[in-house]
Amino acid sequence: MMDYELFKATVVKELPNYLSPEHRDVELRTRSMTKVNQTKDSLEFYQPDDKGKGGIAPTFYLDDLYEHYKECEDIRQVLHDTAGRYESAMMSMPNFYLEELNADFIRKNVIMTLVNTESNRDLLEKMPHREINDCSVMYRVVFTVEGEAC
Repeated sequence: MMDYELFKATVVKELPNYLSPEHRDVELRTRSMTKVNQTKDSLEFYQPDDKGKGGIAPTFYLDDLYEHYKECEDIRQVLHDTAGRYESAMMSMPNFYLEELNADFIRKNVIMTLVNTESNRDLLEKMPHREINDCSVMYRVVFTVEGEAC
């Protein structure tokens, strides 16, 4: 069984081979992302021609993929499943153009998320927020809800 670091390198190298020809020229990158109450390693997809998606693509978390790998012990199965999830997400993703991201769109689609300030100190350093007692309110823009464009 591969350790986590070898697993990450293998996914980045081999996953494009499991994608359809239409998506095979994707560039995969990993980075550490600060999420609410935790830091996660992400797998990000960059497609040279994003076909109106505005550079938006799904993000997969490598620790979740690694858990799947540890359960099934088959890297080919993990790669196949991940490729399928990526392609399904890209097919259901609405076209999005950056010029549509204006103040009116943001006003209509902004949401607030309440988080514990101390547990999310790193995340809060990078985004607008307002502290209330031991919590903070973060602001986010919703682009889709259950596959539907806002």
